[in-house]
Formats: sequence, structure tokens, C-alpha cells
Amino acid sequence: VQENIREIAPHYVLNASRVWEGISSTIQAKIDDTSFFKRFFYNLFLPVGLKKADLYFEGKKPGFLWQTLYAIAHVVVFRPLRDKFGFSRIKVAQTGGAMLGPDIFRFFHAIGIRIKQGFGLTEIGFIAGHNDDDISPYTWGKPIPETKIMISEEGEVLASIEASFKGYYKDPAATAKVFRGGWLHTGDSGHIDEEGNFIFIDRLSD
Repeated sequence: VQENIREIAPHYVLNASRVWEGISSTIQAKIDDTSFFKRFFYNLFLPVGLKKADLYFEGKKPGFLWQTLYAIAHVVVFRPLRDKFGFSRIKVAQTGGAMLGPDIFRFFHAIGIRIKQGFGLTEIGFIAGHNDDDISPYTWGKPIPETKIMISEEGEVLASIEASFKGYYKDPAATAKVFRGGWLHTGDSGHIDEEGNFIFIDRLSD
């Protein structure tokens, strides 16, 4: 898969969080095994990328100094690194399925892969995600238009959207179990923060 991705160099990549974690570990392992000079420049410029990522998450624009340093880091380290792993033309990178660790989230943004988290279900589709100007390592973004998310007293995520499925095939009992009161009961646990961002925690049963 890694060889195919590098050959194709896709514009859009959707991976589960475990795949992104695996890519991050592979990058670190290859850096540890590379030449002294490549490792030196990587360790020198990674903090520059992390600084720019943190400013981006805070909604701040980096000053001239940080922009200049990042431009150098981009040419010397980050662009060749992205190319080696098939992300030379990446425009949109998406993760889902489970929360991606904040440190790994920051790392990918640092090297120029602006990952967004998204939340959805087979039954109802995509219901929440990050916008370009509102990305955080700690949230799953805001509900998409025409979608409502509510948290029950038990902490279960309830969703309502016109694009929802009509029911399970030949299983009205299962359909009635998840569709109650006009809401789809997802079986997931989560909450909404003060800024209206959705935060997924885990399966309610866990």
C-alpha cells in the first residue's frame, strides 16, 4: 500500500487513526536509522513545524521569523519527507474511527499534512468534522449543516439528519431500537463543548 500511495501521490487521503499512528511510527523509525545530517536537520526543524501548528490551532498567524524558518524547514525536511510517504500532493487528510492522539495530530500538521478529524456512522453518514479554519487536536469539529447532535442524560450521542438510513434490512426490531423519538441512538459516548465542538469519547458500552 505504501508503494502504491507514493506512486499515486493522492490529493485526498482517509485513514483510520491507527493507520496514521503507524505512519508516524514508521517515519520516526526511518529517521532514527538515517544519516547523521538528515537526522540533525529533522530534529532541528521539527520544533519549527510544531510551533507553526500550535499557532494555527490557536487561530494565530505566525510572524515573519516563524514563516521564514518554516519555509526553510519545508524545503530542507518536510517536503522530501512527505514525498517519501506519498503525501507530496496532499490537499485533504482525514482521520476517523477513534481519537487520534494530540501529539500525532500535531506532528502531521507540523510536517505540512493538515489532518482533520471526522465522525460518522454507517447508518447516518458523516455528521461532524473540522473546517479548514477551525481545527483542534482535541475535538471532532462541529456538526455539519442540516445535522443535529444531542447528548442524552446517559451521555449517549443522539443524531438527527435527513440523510439517515431508513432501517435495517428485514429487521424492524433493530431499527426500532436505534430510532427513537426522531433521533438515531448511536451507542457512542461524547459531549459538546462550550464552543459547540463535538467530542467523541468511546462506545457507551465501554
